[in-house]
Amino acid sequence: MSYRNAMAVLATMHGKECAVAPPFGDHLGLTVRPSVGLDTDQLGTFSGEIPRHGTMLEVALHKARLGMRAAGLPLGLASEGTFGPHPAVPFFPAGMEEDSATDVR
Repeated sequence: MSYRNAMAVLATMHGKECAVAPPFGDHLGLTVRPSVGLDTDQLGTFSGEIPRHGTMLEVALHKARLGMRAAGLPLGLASEGTFGPHPAVPFFPAGMEEDSATDVR
């Protein structure tokens, strides 16, 4: 499937489009733009001040769909979870979720 000249929204309010958009554009021809005015923190915060309800996958899907609806686009992207230094190799990033094992079949 070609995404050349297609546009997707990235449901974020933390500047993740700077890391996500270039590879999608370079390799798939997909233009990725950030959501505007979407409070993704309503679905949970990394600090835990607002708890996340659901698994990482469920929340990421919900976030992407909210972004798609807000932007009026048929394609959406989102991420969920926290990352930090790997416990054994500190200069490698690693997911920091205890419930990160998800079967998406």
